[in-house]
Amino acid sequence: MPLSPSLIENLDPAAGNILGQSGRVDPFHVRQLNADEMVEEVDQSDELLARLKAEKIDALIPVVGGQGLTIIYKLHCKGLNTVCVPRAIENDIAATLVSFGFNSALSFTIEMLDKARQAAQAARKIAVVEVLGAQAGWLALQAGIAVCADAVLIPEIPCNLQTVAAKLKEKMNPRHSYGLVVVAEGARLLDNPKTGRISHPPSR
Repeated sequence: MPLSPSLIENLDPAAGNILGQSGRVDPFHVRQLNADEMVEEVDQSDELLARLKAEKIDALIPVVGGQGLTIIYKLHCKGLNTVCVPRAIENDIAATLVSFGFNSALSFTIEMLDKARQAAQAARKIAVVEVLGAQAGWLALQAGIAVCADAVLIPEIPCNLQTVAAKLKEKMNPRHSYGLVVVAEGARLLDNPKTGRISHPPSR
């Protein structure tokens, strides 16, 4: 799609998919039917590079997450000129201080957790809220600090659930009869605190 200055100027900021995207398509593992009507994976990366060359595209500046970075790196090793822009709302891209999408996700998560804390206060209960963060706990940690959560569980630090429960019990009193626990989806628990055995979260 040709991008003219007038087109860019009038784009809706929310219309990020105007060019389309294929974040789950890996040119190195494309599924297709073979002559026997069986599904097989084939490498079509050479065809992709040939098409880019035919379209006189000299380089790419992709905005991609972890899987996309791996694919682009493999294409770069085959001769593609590229500069990658990391995008990950969980901020789990190595060697990247803040990835695109993280601040937006953080603002939304803080707003959601604040409402959950208010609901817990009204019901005099302890709210346990799971947020994104399978590999990194930045979202849970920063949002939890912002809303003054009573506990934050993240993948980087395996926790003793009994210790967390004891701390929550200590804080509960007639004047403070509610609580908020923020859990990253990749949080790990210690099965046996004495041996340090870790319980990994179930795969999704």
